[in-house]
Amino acid sequence: LQKKAYEPHTDRNPQTAMLIVTTMHEGEGGETVFWPASIMLEGPTQSLRSGLKPDILSIIDRWKELNYEEKLRVWRELEIWNILDPKEGESSYPPVAVIRPEAGTLLIFNGRDQVHAVRSFEPSSPDRVRLTVPANYYTNAVPEVPDPEFNKQIGVGK
Repeated sequence: LQKKAYEPHTDRNPQTAMLIVTTMHEGEGGETVFWPASIMLEGPTQSLRSGLKPDILSIIDRWKELNYEEKLRVWRELEIWNILDPKEGESSYPPVAVIRPEAGTLLIFNGRDQVHAVRSFEPSSPDRVRLTVPANYYTNAVPEVPDPEFNKQIGVGK
C-alpha cells in the first residue's frame, strides 16, 4: 500500500504551524521536506529559464516586484514539483531539511515563502497512518483572500 505524496508548494498564508500527531518508522516515508526560501524570494535560476514562454520570462525579469500570486504563476508554469523533486536524477535545488514525522513535534515556518512537500508514505502495516494538523495564520499585512480556483483544485467548496 503506497500513499501519494503532497507535491512541493507554498501556503497562501504567511505563517504555518503543523503539529505532527503520529510517528513514522524509518523507511516508511511521509517526511516533510523543505527547500531554501530563496526559491520564492530570488526566483528561478538562469538554467531554468531556457524554453520558457516570453510572457513568463518578462515576469521573471521583474521577480522582486512581483506579488505572491504572480510568483506562484511562474512556478506553476515551471512545474516546480518536477524541478525540486525529479523522478530521476538530482534536483538543482537540494532540500535544506527533511523531517521524519515524530508525534508531538510542532513545525512553525513561513508558509508563504518556504517551499515544502510531503514524501510518499509506505506504511509497514495497513493500520499505520500519517496524521498532521496544519494551522494557517494570516496577518493584517497579509489577510486571507479566497481563491475559488485553488479551492476547486484541493476539493474545498463548490
